[in-house]
Amino acid sequence: MKNEIKKDQITNTSLNSNKTMEYMNTMNKSIINQTETELEMDSNQEKEAKKLIKKANSLSKQRCCCFCNICSSKEKRYLESSNLYYKAGDIYKSFHQWNNAGVCYENSSIMKEKTKESPLSSYEQAYYCFEKTGIGTDSKRMFDKINLLLEKEGKFFQIGKNHENLAIKRENREKYDTAIEHYLQAIKYYEKDGKHNNLKTKILIKLTELMILHNHPQAKENVPIMLEDIGNNYLKNIMTKYQAKDYFGKAILTRIYFNDNIEEAKEYMNKYKKKDKTFEESNIYNFCSDIILYIENGENDKLNSVVQNYKKIYDLDEYMSFILDNIIDRENQKKKIKEKEKEEREKEEGKKEEKEEEKNEEEKEEEKEEEKEEEKEEEKNKDKEGNNSDNHNKIKIADNKINKEENNLTKGEKDK
Repeated sequence: MKNEIKKDQITNTSLNSNKTMEYMNTMNKSIINQTETELEMDSNQEKEAKKLIKKANSLSKQRCCCFCNICSSKEKRYLESSNLYYKAGDIYKSFHQWNNAGVCYENSSIMKEKTKESPLSSYEQAYYCFEKTGIGTDSKRMFDKINLLLEKEGKFFQIGKNHENLAIKRENREKYDTAIEHYLQAIKYYEKDGKHNNLKTKILIKLTELMILHNHPQAKENVPIMLEDIGNNYLKNIMTKYQAKDYFGKAILTRIYFNDNIEEAKEYMNKYKKKDKTFEESNIYNFCSDIILYIENGENDKLNSVVQNYKKIYDLDEYMSFILDNIIDRENQKKKIKEKEKEEREKEEGKKEEKEEEKNEEEKEEEKEEEKEEEKEEEKNKDKEGNNSDNHNKIKIADNKINKEENNLTKGEKDK
């Protein structure tokens, strides 16, 4: 069993309340009653630590000799109690008993807050020990307390540094979202301090990379602006102004990547040309121009070629390679979608043509049937006309016979 103190979080604890005293007493008894340790601990050292805690606990419970709130003997007791807790914390810390040490240092801070002395160093020690335990809630509580004290003293640079250091720790543990939040806080306090613009710029560079590579939800909105800010900061400094154009170019490429809006990219190209006269003559400007041109014309082979050549010549950041590769992939996907849509259109047109041909064939068949019907009608009419003609001829022959007979009779009568 590890020699650790189990405790609840302290939140919004009143410094002069009985609850605070009860809480501290509970934690102190917990330490005193433990017999096992994480590391082998000298029995004398262990006894000394428990003795210090017991004495500090006793001093913290003593009542004032009078009923006033301001009493030199009272403050002296709190200060002495704080120092005893701190010494006990040092003993536990030397044996890597981080939780016990953290509790002692926190108690030291609580007691010192009742005096005129700053409890900052005790809170810093408590934070350090709780960080070692891996208990995030305890270390966060100490971290917030430290920064609150620093803010009251107007030490914005130190708060920014605290956030930056914690961000680096979280990044090393691959807790990237938490790291990003602390980097953002660091920038906020460096801006409040107003004296360390170079530190802000350094963090902005780190943030752009983290946000893009780890798909942070605020990346689309913030990264292009951050890169532009870096360019602006570099432009103000005579030592770095020639690097500004590289970050303006990166800002354009990230806008193409996130927004897929060529017209917007052109607008920012013109904006940065006016801002930095060297931008138009730079390689990054020509590269961005080629990217825009090939995307507009749908020339994916040329787009891929110009990106690969640029990568060979320049040592690109990981996130810039990531952006360019994704732009190429997206354009290739667009091309595939267009080709697929074209195929589908052609298929639809082919089907329409087939239907038209079938319709034409049916119409031709219908015309042929109509022609056959017309031919049959004509034959019928011809047959009718032929019959009528025969009858007419027969009537005519009969009439001729009658006329001949009449003529013959008339001639015979005349002869008589």
